[in-house]
Amino acid sequence: MKAEAIFFYMALTGLHLMPSALLVTDFSPKINWGFNRPYLTAIIQLLNAVRALAIVYAFRFGKASIVSPLSNAVAPVIAIIIWLLIYRVFSETMVLIGMIALIVSISLLAFEGSGEEQVAEKA
Repeated sequence: MKAEAIFFYMALTGLHLMPSALLVTDFSPKINWGFNRPYLTAIIQLLNAVRALAIVYAFRFGKASIVSPLSNAVAPVIAIIIWLLIYRVFSETMVLIGMIALIVSISLLAFEGSGEEQVAEKA
């Protein structure tokens, strides 16, 4: 299957799920329509779409053993750490140590897998 088709079906699925998300959304609280809410959300989702397209191309043409752990597991943890730093909300020490250990372990797992493939290719 072409990478463009995979991305198209991912986008189509997201659009089909939009009405369900709207049905379960509570619109009773006041909505902040300033730049810091819906427009920043749109920018974030645009960046997310670029990331999804890059992942599809990486799975199609690259090494999935590197892309999958780094894109699917590390990104949310890094986002949480950035959020904690921006808002200066520091969690328990053990939670922060756990997040850092997760990033290191998944990075080692991804790059260790690529090393094994390189050794197999040389043999």
